Amino acid sequence: MAGTGPGRWLGLMAAGLAVVVVACIVVVRLFVGWFVVIPQNGMYPGIPAGTFIFERFHPYADVRQIARGDVVAFLRVENGQSYKYIWRVVGLPGETVTVDADALSVNGSKAVRDKLRSQAGADIYRESLGGAVYEVALGPKLPPEIPRSVTVTMADDELFVMGDNRHGAIDSRTFGPIPFRSIVARKW
Repeated sequence: MAGTGPGRWLGLMAAGLAVVVVACIVVVRLFVGWFVVIPQNGMYPGIPAGTFIFERFHPYADVRQIARGDVVAFLRVENGQSYKYIWRVVGLPGETVTVDADALSVNGSKAVRDKLRSQAGADIYRESLGGAVYEVALGPKLPPEIPRSVTVTMADDELFVMGDNRHGAIDSRTFGPIPFRSIVARKW
């Protein structure tokens, strides 16, 4: 009888494995998260343009689960079109965030910065703020579209988000706090 030997069983096993793998990918893509490519350098130096990250969909049941330093993806409507941003949370509900030029403080506590290096025309710092530690880039000059001085107090469902490339990110300094309901994913 042709086709009943070990080769046929191996072929059936391979086909079965392929079906299982595809099913797993579909389940992950629909219910857990997926990979995205960062399109620009707003999160440079930690997540430069072209970096693949895995986004976990709907990671928070409540705004109180968000931690300072989390990198979140959120939707924002501008001129009738929806855009997805991926920025770092620096201000939590009820907090007052002050940005004055390059200085950042939350509830009067100033972010601590230690210079690490100069790279690609920017100075790279390790920034520490309320237990969160990450790298930020400060270019030679703050562009005119980013306000020089901002003070905002968050409502109970709002967050203040900033790009790590502080001179190359349009963020809460420009468009204000984001509502919790706008968050669609978190960098995993």
